Amino acid sequence: MAEFKFFCPQCGQQIQCDTSYAGQQINCPVCQQVVAVPQPPRAASAVQPPVAVKSRTLRNVLVAVAAVLVLAGLVIGGWYGYSKIRMHQMPPGLVASWSGEDNANDSVGDNNGTLMGSTTFTPGKVGQGFEFDGNNGSGVLLGNPARLQLQDFTIEAWLKRGNDRVISHSAGGGVIFGYGFGGYSLCIVPDGHPALTKIGVDNTMPDTTITDTSFHHLAVTKSGNTVVFYVDGTAYPVPSYTTTFTFTSPVGIGYRPDNQENSFLGTLDEIGFFNRALSAPEIQAIYTAQK
Repeated sequence: MAEFKFFCPQCGQQIQCDTSYAGQQINCPVCQQVVAVPQPPRAASAVQPPVAVKSRTLRNVLVAVAAVLVLAGLVIGGWYGYSKIRMHQMPPGLVASWSGEDNANDSVGDNNGTLMGSTTFTPGKVGQGFEFDGNNGSGVLLGNPARLQLQDFTIEAWLKRGNDRVISHSAGGGVIFGYGFGGYSLCIVPDGHPALTKIGVDNTMPDTTITDTSFHHLAVTKSGNTVVFYVDGTAYPVPSYTTTFTFTSPVGIGYRPDNQENSFLGTLDEIGFFNRALSAPEIQAIYTAQK
């Protein structure tokens, strides 16, 4: 029979006993007091392996949970950082916004666009943006919604020229956002000046140019006859501009939609349209939040 050891509760003497005596009474060989023989301890080999397995399993579960939490934190943190840029508090009056995140959807209203020609997506200023090759037919068609048929407005976007000398493969410049004949259009003329034009009729432009191939924030505001351009948050007022726009053609991004010419050569991102003229601090806030 197997033996085990225990201590006498009276004198502390270590007693060696056969396991068959467990639960019985014996006399301590030293103090001769009656001692109840305890139950022998369970064999370590029979107890520890399951505990070890359980411990390893619990540890693995905890490690996996920790990894998931860390990954979730990174994803949420990354999304929050990204959305903080994109979804910052925009000024009142935002009617439509096209971010170019692998689609031509309007993230504010329901004026979703359709990619035309060779238009595609490329890394933009914030996430993805629209890429145009400057050839006829390349643009985003938006239809002709009443909400965009305004005389007073703000148009703003990030742009990156694809070439420091060529703005479009059509004569007259590259369109950022606008209508066809008789409608308004924000564009860049061949020498790099931004312009607000009544297509085919007249235009006004500031005393500044965009000629490099870096990203720049471009905006134009119109309130009555007052027009102000902004490049990277800096204001460039122009003389009184007296004109009235008509809206008989579709509106588009990156090209003139009525004849599919004047496609912009480069990248456009975060195109926004407001139903009022934003103030200089509001334009500066958008530029600062997205740069």
